Amino acid sequence: MRLILSRKGFDSSSAFGGCASPILPDGQMISLPIPHSEARVAYSGVQPRGLDIAHIVADLTRGRVTGDALAHLDPDLERTARSRQPGWTPAFGQVSAAQSHLENNGVECASGAGVGGQQILV
Repeated sequence: MRLILSRKGFDSSSAFGGCASPILPDGQMISLPIPHSEARVAYSGVQPRGLDIAHIVADLTRGRVTGDALAHLDPDLERTARSRQPGWTPAFGQVSAAQSHLENNGVECASGAGVGGQQILV
């Protein structure tokens, strides 16, 4: 089995937050969505497991990203992050060079599960 660890979103550049998603004092890991001016939800409207990520994001970025900023949920892995439609399933997307790199190395993913002994973890 091959294991792929993907740095996704928030920590990828200063435009996307510029710092790593945190591991909280109680040991919980949380994947922060990236700021995106065309998204449909603000950080204040995203509360995975009841966590106040608007406050977390503002603290981590020293106020560069506020709770009112719009957040693009990719990956969108937390059912509890916001109100969901029936049938909602988690989503993880790769595009451009990252997707090509995975394809060129024989990594496939279907319905959120690894295929052919390969698994993508965020």
